[in-house]
Amino acid sequence: MKRIIMSALLVTGISHGFHAQDQLFKKDNTKIVVKVLEVGTTEIRYKMFDNLNGPTHIENKENVSLIIYQNGEHQVVSQSAAPAPAPDQPVTVNGNVVTSVSPHMTRSDSLIYYGHANSISLNFLNFFNNEIGILYRREFFSSNFNIVIPIAFGVSKPSVTQNIYFGRGGNYIQLGNKVMEGGFGIHYYPSLRSNTNYFIGPMVRYMQYTCTQYETGWVWPVNSNNTILNRWAFSLTNGFIYRTRSRLTTSLFASVGFKSDEVADPLTDFSGQPIVTIPNPLSFYWWSGFEVGFSF
Repeated sequence: MKRIIMSALLVTGISHGFHAQDQLFKKDNTKIVVKVLEVGTTEIRYKMFDNLNGPTHIENKENVSLIIYQNGEHQVVSQSAAPAPAPDQPVTVNGNVVTSVSPHMTRSDSLIYYGHANSISLNFLNFFNNEIGILYRREFFSSNFNIVIPIAFGVSKPSVTQNIYFGRGGNYIQLGNKVMEGGFGIHYYPSLRSNTNYFIGPMVRYMQYTCTQYETGWVWPVNSNNTILNRWAFSLTNGFIYRTRSRLTTSLFASVGFKSDEVADPLTDFSGQPIVTIPNPLSFYWWSGFEVGFSF
């Protein structure tokens, strides 16, 4: 478990290293990694970051929308004669149109917070259930909607899931490991007026576990078999996401709904009659997460 957490922190740390250079965003939605030499009245002089000993390039300022320097400072580029853009003017970066910018958030801030349509997050709460959980998000419709795809797998017995849904009482199920998890959801962001936003949306997930079914009696147990437990979960998610200028994001959410459990090979007694090992196959379900992710 410690190795998993350390690996996640290492990946997060490496992502910071990608910003140890200047970044030049052009109005045709392209980004160039450079070393800026001079920002003049009408021109920008720079060298390519992967060829600092190479030739000096010149770009007209009218073709550039934003410069992000290696120290984290950012500069919205405009010619001196051009009028300054209105705070709520739509902005396009990397094909992502940004609207609904608050008067308290500058145009350059909106470019940084909402200029990247994709993100991958690691759910740290999955570690408490001996699992590794990852969420992929893809923004669309001016960043007001996200497609969300959760993926997870187990590294050991899911103790939290076992204790909540499969306590020992009569005939029961002992979970072995989460084989896989996949799902699909849509999140809606009512407002994008700051770098912290509330979201809500439906989610459907499919999970598969290895398990052992037990029939109990005077001599415990009297019958058992090894099989697969299939679970479908349908829920409504509510949460908050916080975006930073370094593209890192954090999110806290909770999702409630219902789940449906079914075993692939039902347990039967010695006369061939099925034995109920899941008292409530269709029942209440909840899911939560604390994520740290990276936008790209």
